[in-house]
Amino acid sequence: SVEVAAYAPFYIYGEVKKSGEYPYRIGLTLADAVATAGGLTYRANERRILLRRAGSSAEQVVTLEVPVKVYPGDSIRIAESLF
Repeated sequence: SVEVAAYAPFYIYGEVKKSGEYPYRIGLTLADAVATAGGLTYRANERRILLRRAGSSAEQVVTLEVPVKVYPGDSIRIAESLF
């Protein structure tokens, strides 16, 4: 059997209170990742969160309304609201 000693971290930046690199844990969701980064700033656009999967150059737009899984190495960018 194989056991993973440590997972790659995930990254979150943009309109969160504490941008940076955070340790991944099994079952992590987008909402959990935002909470780990201290929550959203008042300028955050909750409807335009850009998620880039590890190994991909394309970003997909997601929202906090739908539970989205975060995986090791993912990058999350919280866009700024225009209003």
